[in-house]
Amino acid sequence: MTRVYRRLVPVAVIAICVIAATAARADDGEDRDKGPNRYVVTNLTSDIAGAATNTDPVLQNSWGVAFTPAASPFWIADNATGCSTLYDGLGAIASTLQVKIPLPGGSIPASACNHVDPNHPPNPAPAAPTGLVWNPTTNVTTGFLVPGTNLPASFIWDTEDGTIAAWTGGLTPADQAVLAVDNSPDALTILRLFLTPEGFEVITAGGVAEALQRVQEQLPDLIITDYAMPDRTGLDLC
Repeated sequence: MTRVYRRLVPVAVIAICVIAATAARADDGEDRDKGPNRYVVTNLTSDIAGAATNTDPVLQNSWGVAFTPAASPFWIADNATGCSTLYDGLGAIASTLQVKIPLPGGSIPASACNHVDPNHPPNPAPAAPTGLVWNPTTNVTTGFLVPGTNLPASFIWDTEDGTIAAWTGGLTPADQAVLAVDNSPDALTILRLFLTPEGFEVITAGGVAEALQRVQEQLPDLIITDYAMPDRTGLDLC
């Protein structure tokens, strides 16, 4: 198994995610206040009133982030509220549009894009988006289209629920992403169809127990796994 490390660099993103301290230093050495690598993190937005210049109660457990050259500086995906919001460079909400992420099966729960009280979680809970990417491809033949349309997706999300959702302007309803890939045997089929022509031998499994058995039979060079699976989580597999 190959371990992949990802580094998040942009200070604006860190600033919008940090709630606790008003400033942080990159270098903890004795000369940390004079070192060339020092930086200051400023709180721009928080779901807690008074913790930052801007308050957004939907900004809970923000994970995914995407930048677009022609629009506002960044979109954030909120893991706890099943929502994605557009912010300006100062952390203020730049649009009244907040995109709701679908659950497995494609439904949008009423709890999406609403503040979640962790002591009284809603039922059903909203989707749990993690990764978020801006899609620059606009070719309707080769691009990633929003399912059920001929519109190239502007933004694509993946979730802990094992789904991929897509959104672009012009959809109805305008504030709902569309389920593109579900956590099902269909998703395994799609992976096989994409990877086999590239020369990969693809071995699939429907859960952690089955995957561990397959690993004992044949050690793979790479494992692609969901976080949420029927028996255990992808962390158990790793």
